[in-house]
Amino acid sequence: MRVGILGGSFDPVHLGHLIAAESVRDALDLEKILFVPAFQPPHKSSAPIAPARLRLRMLEAALQDHLSFEASDNEIQRGGASYTVDTLAELKRSRPSDELYWIIGSDLVAALATWRCWQDIVSMAKIVAVRRPGAELAAPPEEFRPFLRIVDIPGLNISSTDIRNRIAEGSSIRYLVPEAVRVLIESEGLYRGRS
Repeated sequence: MRVGILGGSFDPVHLGHLIAAESVRDALDLEKILFVPAFQPPHKSSAPIAPARLRLRMLEAALQDHLSFEASDNEIQRGGASYTVDTLAELKRSRPSDELYWIIGSDLVAALATWRCWQDIVSMAKIVAVRRPGAELAAPPEEFRPFLRIVDIPGLNISSTDIRNRIAEGSSIRYLVPEAVRVLIESEGLYRGRS
């Protein structure tokens, strides 16, 4: 099976995440996309605002109507900093015959050679960089070029930070996140009073 993996904080998941995943699935003819929420992203100095279990619930709510999308609690179960190499190794053990595609934003391409055990990462998965219209794509490090694919996606100016700020200000997030996610955020009182 050809499987894409999209990691992130998903704090909260929004339509931009889903559109990027669907664009990659379609462009590369992938059979499944796994969304893997980080327990603690190693590149962020602070922990995600919503607890890991609630971020997973939001993902499950967002993905419930898409047969090719699935949430994975891989990094949440493991705990601690969520490194790509560890996640891929675990997925390779549980899905040894699958062809894996790690999906990242094009802004991360230039830093790939700084990732922990990057040689192991490219031995386990192809790297797929999603690029929004007008986004610059820095030249990938030479060693990554054979393993890197670029997929252009529709441009949407949606971010989890903006969504959290809107909630804190009492503004609407309707049509920025799936309706099931909006309802869950509201029922759990997430992101209120934060900036």
